[in-house]
Amino acid sequence: MTAFVLMLPLAITSTDKMVKRLGGKRWARLHRIVYAAGILGVLHYYMLVKSDVRLPLTFAFLLFVLLGFRAFVKYYTSQPRVTGSIVPPQ
Repeated sequence: MTAFVLMLPLAITSTDKMVKRLGGKRWARLHRIVYAAGILGVLHYYMLVKSDVRLPLTFAFLLFVLLGFRAFVKYYTSQPRVTGSIVPPQ
């Protein structure tokens, strides 16, 4: 239920009009809630299954890989590029 409640503001603010109204940075900050909702959704599915937990663990692994890839890309695209030149930039 918590994941559902977290998804409500995301659904309400997903229109182009709401993005313009909120502004890009505030909208992006609000839409980071989706990470918590995804984690809570996988946790809920794991707790729901009683005997065979292979499928919930598969979803957890896929979520881990996707979030890890996103963090990896964000980290390496935000780092300044180091060139092999010994001449300082002007």
